Amino acid sequence: MKIFQGLKGWAGRVVTKSALLCLTAFALLLTPAQVAPASASAYGIDSWGQFCLNGKCFPSGSLEHYINGSGKTVNYEWADWESFANVCNWQVKFRYRDVNRTQYLLLQSAVFNSCGRNGTVYAYPTNLRYGTACAEIWSNGVRLTSQCHSITA
Repeated sequence: MKIFQGLKGWAGRVVTKSALLCLTAFALLLTPAQVAPASASAYGIDSWGQFCLNGKCFPSGSLEHYINGSGKTVNYEWADWESFANVCNWQVKFRYRDVNRTQYLLLQSAVFNSCGRNGTVYAYPTNLRYGTACAEIWSNGVRLTSQCHSITA
């Protein structure tokens, strides 16, 4: 089985593996010697609940979690949630655990004493450790779901 099938290139031509390797090598020669550190930003999504319609089931809601940064340096992060039904008295919590799973930081939004179908909350954590960074959506004091990223070197 061939893993590399070729890529569509200029004017619909197929770029072969050897041509792609040559282009990559040429691009590396043109790259400056000092390269900025790579970004290690992360994005993830998780869902909760389900509802079924005509024999097909769908998640009731989803939580998206984005972290902008690299390693232990986080510039900002956000959690965005959407739901098919109203979520009432909601709150987002950003929970941080070290490599031993010990919680060392908890950032919480205000409790939004209203009902809605979406919301977004930003956080600006500092002094992070290696481990995990999680966003959680809560409604009426009950956690609906969470989404986590690993913080590594």
